[in-house]
Amino acid sequence: MSLTTRLLLFSQAALAAVLLVFCSALYAVAHGYVHHAAVASADRSAATLVASVDIEADAVEWEPSDRDVSLGPGPLGGTVYWYVTDARGAPVDRSPAPGTAELIAASGPGTDEPFAEGWVLSRRLVHPPGAAGRLLTRDRTKEETEKGEYPALVFTAGVRTGPLHAALNALAAGLAVVSLAVWLGAWAAGRWVCRRALRPLTEMAGAARAMRAEDTGARLPPPGAKGELEELHAAMSDLLGRLRSALERERRFTAEASHQLRTPLGTILGQVEVALRRPRPPEEYERVLDVIRRQAAELTRSVDALLFLARSDADAPPPRTEPVDLRQWVPEFLASLTSRARHGDISFEPEPRAALRVAAHPPLLRELVGNLIDNALKYSPPGTPVVVRAFAEGASTVIAVEDRGPGIDAADLPHVFEPFFRSGRATALPGSGLGLAVVARLAGAFGGRVVAENRPDGGARFRVALPALADEENFIRTSRAH
Repeated sequence: MSLTTRLLLFSQAALAAVLLVFCSALYAVAHGYVHHAAVASADRSAATLVASVDIEADAVEWEPSDRDVSLGPGPLGGTVYWYVTDARGAPVDRSPAPGTAELIAASGPGTDEPFAEGWVLSRRLVHPPGAAGRLLTRDRTKEETEKGEYPALVFTAGVRTGPLHAALNALAAGLAVVSLAVWLGAWAAGRWVCRRALRPLTEMAGAARAMRAEDTGARLPPPGAKGELEELHAAMSDLLGRLRSALERERRFTAEASHQLRTPLGTILGQVEVALRRPRPPEEYERVLDVIRRQAAELTRSVDALLFLARSDADAPPPRTEPVDLRQWVPEFLASLTSRARHGDISFEPEPRAALRVAAHPPLLRELVGNLIDNALKYSPPGTPVVVRAFAEGASTVIAVEDRGPGIDAADLPHVFEPFFRSGRATALPGSGLGLAVVARLAGAFGGRVVAENRPDGGARFRVALPALADEENFIRTSRAH
């Protein structure tokens, strides 16, 4: 189900509920008003009739020829019907309207409050003061007959409910038709508005489907309106930019990797081909084999680094860490580098009285610190110091490797940890450009981070901040856990 359809279903359901409640309330108000108007009209008409009576001491007078009763229209312009009887039910007078006979037949004679299906009635009994009981139904005297007097009179006024119900039914039908028209109009307008509002999404989706991996310059069409769609467009464009950058890095990675693998292989094949051209003394073959061995070792290191960097963080299992006391571990590691040509240039300066303990995997920590030292030795002149420092900084323990080389160009600082990146001044130096990328990956695996910076008095400094094991209790707990 499309987003447009879901939005329309919700909005139209809400509109239908609102229309239903509104129309029901309006019909209920109209029904109550009409019923109240009918009752009030019948009561008012009966009261008008009663006001036309002359009440004597022992009789009430009603002479039809002397009465010109005008009750006015009933509710909604209808007719008010009425008739007059004595207490026995004998007819005295009636309204001239044709429906009066139906009123008389429906309500019937009597003094009780009447009820008739299809009518709203009001009945009033009028008699002299103090008269009651059989006095109301006594026979009229000759004098009373001549004067148009009666012991008592009953006035009944009525209003038909049929026209009122017909008007209410017409109102209900009109409300239903108008509500349906409003609902359908809202559906059409809402569909048009939703489609128009969501058209940029459709266009962006179509543009995204049409994009190919090699279309590095393709862009999503702008939404043409500010708001959430503009934010979505900006986010999607940013995501596409990152994906293009990742794809470009992958292509560069593949090209550089193939170059790094071809170089030692080419050297090995060249040495083998030269050695096989003619018979050579054993010393020459030993030299060729030594070259092959060194190139094979370089090739193995490159392949291992490539495999390590190509493995995603999700696929790579977290390294098994154990507590490492850098104050003891770093000197032991540096002692293992005595075969290096510049071993004497490397020194270790720990922060006094600081707890320099971290949770790390010792072989991977050797790879991390070793790559930083190799990088410092490569870019600094022989005889200049390479200092390994360890110190506490907040909740971290920092391993810093400093050299006295030319430092790092400001434009190269954001890229030094990218695979295969090599600055312009490093093109003549050996290396694959993978060492610092491995350092950054290992620092992240240990829950830390690495930063490259220039020293104020010359040279480069690489700082690896790892989570510290600050106290002995944590140190012992971590030791037992691993």
